[in-house]
Amino acid sequence: MPLGDFDYLVLKVLRAHAGRWQRSGDLIREVAARDASVYPKKVTRSFLKLENHQLAQRRGEDANREWRAMSAVAVNKDALRPPVDLAVALLKLRQLANSHLPATVTDGLADYFGGAVRVLEENVAAARLATARAWMGKTTRLDGRYPLIAPQVREGVLDAVLDALYQDGCVEIHYQNGRTSTVEPRRFTILPLALVEKGPVLYLVADRPRTEGGTKRHLLRMDRIHAAATCDAVLARDAAFSLEAYVRDERTFEFFSEPPVQMVLRVRELGGFLSPFRELKFAEDQVITEMEGGFMLTATVTPSIALSNLLLERADAVEVVSPAALRADIAGRLRRALDAYGGANLPADDERSGHG
Repeated sequence: MPLGDFDYLVLKVLRAHAGRWQRSGDLIREVAARDASVYPKKVTRSFLKLENHQLAQRRGEDANREWRAMSAVAVNKDALRPPVDLAVALLKLRQLANSHLPATVTDGLADYFGGAVRVLEENVAAARLATARAWMGKTTRLDGRYPLIAPQVREGVLDAVLDALYQDGCVEIHYQNGRTSTVEPRRFTILPLALVEKGPVLYLVADRPRTEGGTKRHLLRMDRIHAAATCDAVLARDAAFSLEAYVRDERTFEFFSEPPVQMVLRVRELGGFLSPFRELKFAEDQVITEMEGGFMLTATVTPSIALSNLLLERADAVEVVSPAALRADIAGRLRRALDAYGGANLPADDERSGHG
């Protein structure tokens, strides 16, 4: 049976005692002090309802019976029994945002998540609740590229970093640089600025103090942090830092990006299949010009490893016409690949190549 306004009043009284056991008679008198129309059996029935909803716990019998709230965290009515739409949103948040909220926040949402679960399980036969329950399994999030096992972030590291990020505090880390052969991780202090999830990898944007004064911005992989702990160091967060601008303008996550250039691609369409490059949007000034057997694509782009990898992925059907430097880079990689494979006993062309 759903909780009513009176049940929330009784729960509020229980939670005022921070999870400590209280005698039934004492609690009944406290509830009566807030609602003059109260009688003992009404409060007892409310205790039993709260117990059924796993919000209260009892021990002892008759005159010795005692009660306590299951959680000492004070919450409002919507947390204990949110509307159906809010319950769906809360559970989808719990499903998708595991690495985007610090434990200090998610711990405080435990009652909200619990209330959402109870709402969706109230009436198995109700069509609206059945639809809401089904939604949990109707959406998910996948990386667009080949599925890889995500690098493991060490226990305790994510919590420490997220907490420091949330509080704008510093953290001391032990970091193993993936581009050097140093055996032992280096230890230094950072001020976390942002956390970014790209594919299976979590990256941390952070400022690190310089010996000569000031700070230097670093992009760190979370799985390369061997240990992390809060520290007493104080660094001021850069008020001008914007994660949106950092990703969009500096193009840091495209890795080794260069100044924008005009790119021209010759795209062949094989076996009657349309190229997925017809639907890709490289730039606002992008133009597609039809030609026999495919089309030409012109757009202003920022050359980077990410762009080169995309073009190599479709190299059997997509030819870089210009710029010359990008064409030469792709051609050189393809020649080295052909040398590696020996150029012998290659299978016949597959009509599906370059599509999907």
